[in-house]
Amino acid sequence: MMRGDQAKARKVLRLLSSEYYQLLYQSVVGLDVGVPGEYRLSGYLKLLSVLFSSERDEDKDEARDSVFLDIGFGLGKAAFVAALCFPGRVKKAIGIEIVPELPRLATEFAYKNEIQDVEFLHMDGSVKLPKTATHVYIFSLDMNSGLIQGIANQSNKIKWRRLISSHKPTAWHAAGLVFDLKVNSPSPAVTGLSMAGSGRQYCMYLIQR
Repeated sequence: MMRGDQAKARKVLRLLSSEYYQLLYQSVVGLDVGVPGEYRLSGYLKLLSVLFSSERDEDKDEARDSVFLDIGFGLGKAAFVAALCFPGRVKKAIGIEIVPELPRLATEFAYKNEIQDVEFLHMDGSVKLPKTATHVYIFSLDMNSGLIQGIANQSNKIKWRRLISSHKPTAWHAAGLVFDLKVNSPSPAVTGLSMAGSGRQYCMYLIQR
């Protein structure tokens, strides 16, 4: 699998983890905590490699023309890594957020750092998702049940093929997401993901449609 410009991706993560962008994020969101879902480059590569991998022949051609969607993108790190490190897989990387100011900040950062094939959108109360999304990433630990249900309902209207999330497949199935639970039991899990700046580790779960 092509790994693209890892050097630039590492620089991007370093910039977005700097005190300046952390304080900027805190001022916009109103929290004095770090951006959720912050992994080192190796963590993002591990996650995205699982998300974009496929053993099914019918998925291979589509995977070369994938549209990556990060729901709740924060400062856009996952989208930037997807666009920079998986150019042979990702046609476009899209991030959506409920905080109106964050898409503007991420868009300005992409322009300033000459990162192409990324787009950042404001997610309104109806949780409208881009219908072109094929591969979805959600750091969902801090999302309430209402938001999870809204995302599940809207996800049923798009052509996603693979989704990776902090919630287990059983939780998404209970929230109304349509997929074959038997095929996804047990679900491939990405474990040992260390959060940058802390000793906490997380597990993410893959769902295939």
